[in-house]
Amino acid sequence: MEKDYGYAWEKFYNAVTGLVASTEGLKERLRTAYMFHFMPMHDDDIPPRMKEEFSRMSKALYNSDHSPRDPSDEEVSRLLDSIVSMYGRVAKYGPYDDTPIEDEDEDEGE
Repeated sequence: MEKDYGYAWEKFYNAVTGLVASTEGLKERLRTAYMFHFMPMHDDDIPPRMKEEFSRMSKALYNSDHSPRDPSDEEVSRLLDSIVSMYGRVAKYGPYDDTPIEDEDEDEGE
């Protein structure tokens, strides 16, 4: 039986939503996403194939003593891209139901 990674989906969904909706600079958006959505996650919350990439993100943002690092603009861009990529991979674990989505074009013809 496959492990339920719905919590990871929730955290990544909320992080990506926050990254898009915020008016802060990119570096601040990244820090906020990490602090509020990724720091609370435990190792077993993350799908195995994403653990190494998730760990690299953590190390790029915080030192081993948990003090923040100051990533370059290039690093910030790479990390944001990584978050979106990881969200895409974890999205298959999201809370879906089996209700079909109706095509809006079909409704116009009725």
